[in-house]
Amino acid sequence: MIATLSTGASLFVFAAIAVGDVRSRTISNRCLALAYALAALWFAIHPAAFDASVVWLGALFLAVGVAAWFAGAIGGGDAKALPLVGLFAGFAFLPQMLAALSLASIGLLLAAAMGRAATAAPGSGALLAERPRAPFGVAIAAAGATALMCRAAIG
Repeated sequence: MIATLSTGASLFVFAAIAVGDVRSRTISNRCLALAYALAALWFAIHPAAFDASVVWLGALFLAVGVAAWFAGAIGGGDAKALPLVGLFAGFAFLPQMLAALSLASIGLLLAAAMGRAATAAPGSGALLAERPRAPFGVAIAAAGATALMCRAAIG
């Protein structure tokens, strides 16, 4: 019962991260703190799922997120959310998580590009002036939810 509630609450927080990023292009620190607290609870309930790969992948995603943030490729909230995804994925569910992250990112970029194309004046060159900006918190949340559901499915 508690395991199901913690999984459901974590999925709800991932949805809140995605919705918040779409609405305001920010990911709330409160939402992230709640997500990390729920991750700690989830791993306390499922101690067998917490192994070295979870820690290593979380640390790797933290390093990649901070580097991407410094480069201006993603926002600070995205950089803080990425390690959470690594924690839930571990090496066991890395392929599923990367597939979800990739597909959601491609969808976001296509939607952003189509939105820019619809609003750009014909022949203005504005379409190619800068790269499209997308709320990558949506892709990160989709990847996190995928990894969490994979973990929950095996108990």
